[in-house]
Amino acid sequence: MIDTNCHILENRPVAVNTFMLVLEYKKKIDWWPGQFVMLRLTEALDPFLRRPFSILDLGDNRLEILYRIRGRATNMLSRMGKGENLKVLGPLGKGFSMPRDNEEIIYVAGGIGLPPVLALARVLKRGHLILGAKTFREIPMLDRIKDIDGIEIALATEDGSIGEKGTVIPRFEKLVEGFGPGCMVYACGPTPMLKRVSKVSIENGVMCEVSMEERMGCGFGVCHGCTVNTLDGNRLVCKDGPCFDASKIIWRT
Repeated sequence: MIDTNCHILENRPVAVNTFMLVLEYKKKIDWWPGQFVMLRLTEALDPFLRRPFSILDLGDNRLEILYRIRGRATNMLSRMGKGENLKVLGPLGKGFSMPRDNEEIIYVAGGIGLPPVLALARVLKRGHLILGAKTFREIPMLDRIKDIDGIEIALATEDGSIGEKGTVIPRFEKLVEGFGPGCMVYACGPTPMLKRVSKVSIENGVMCEVSMEERMGCGFGVCHGCTVNTLDGNRLVCKDGPCFDASKIIWRT
């Protein structure tokens, strides 16, 4: 875990309210898809807490982060420009596990849940990626997604502007039922989507890991502000996750 100052190389819009942030990151450190960093936007007291962001890519002196404007802090971040500095803490957390060599792989991403599963798809270079959004205008970096070797892409939009009309769930159910227990599922996105993906996976005897999103204060297990309920007791998203065995999560109703 490293805490370092990073210069902004790029910070540009890539979809509706969605930005690609590229930071100059010269530290040599191992990481794995599913891990995240905590960003501090300013040395001032407001905003006081760092904000967590999934790692899209890290290497060649570059740290890539895909983020959506959700509140005051991300709005402030979207207005920062090339050459400005950010304080970066990380990589943090536990990433996704490795699939077995003979397993079919399904990646499921909803909304801004794309970065961790896309990062994993780029590393593994095999499997099926299902990406969902409300509309075509909310899908970022489509050319880059389609250029990943060995990955079959399926899109779903609620308004039908690209891909299948509806959510990712119908396509996901078809794939899981076709592959059966011989596949591995990795998912990140809105909680209702993750809950449904988990349920379908369990019903079909399929292993599934989900990347959870919770508000974080510290990012490394001190403040206990990101608790998730599991069959093994309360766990911290920042330290024990953010990637969990979906069958262990006690989903909120």
